[in-house]
Amino acid sequence: MKKSWYIAVVNRNTEKACREILQKLGYESYVASRTELHDWKCGKSKDVETVVIPAVLFIHATEEERRFIVNFPFIHRFLTNKSQTRNRVGTSNHPFATLSDIEMANLQRSLATTDLSYMQELPPTMLPLHLSQMTRIGA
Repeated sequence: MKKSWYIAVVNRNTEKACREILQKLGYESYVASRTELHDWKCGKSKDVETVVIPAVLFIHATEEERRFIVNFPFIHRFLTNKSQTRNRVGTSNHPFATLSDIEMANLQRSLATTDLSYMQELPPTMLPLHLSQMTRIGA
C-alpha cells in the first residue's frame, strides 16, 4: 500500500513527545517546528525548538497503519478533507486529509529556511507611520 502523510491531532505541548514515541515504534513522524534563539533576562541565550502548528503531528503511514495508530491514547483524531466526499456505505462522508511527499518536503523546507533576505525594509522616512498619514502600498 502507498504511504501518505496523515495529519493527527494531539494535545497541545505534547507534539514532540508524541513524535518521539511514534519514532521509537518505527513510524516516521514530523512536528512542524522551527529553531529560534531565545534570550533570557539573565543574559543567557539558547536555541529552542518552537512548534509552529500546535496540536498537530504529521505521520507517514499506510491506511492500515493509520487505523492502528488512531487507537494510541495520545492521538485524538485525524483531520478529514471537507472538500471531498467518499461514496462508501457505512463510513464518513469525508476522506482523511493527506499530504503528498512533495508537499511535505515543501513544508519542511519552508520551515527550515531562516533566510529572510526576500523581505525588504521600509525606508527610514516612512517610519514611524501615524494614523493621520496617508500611505501608498506598491510601486
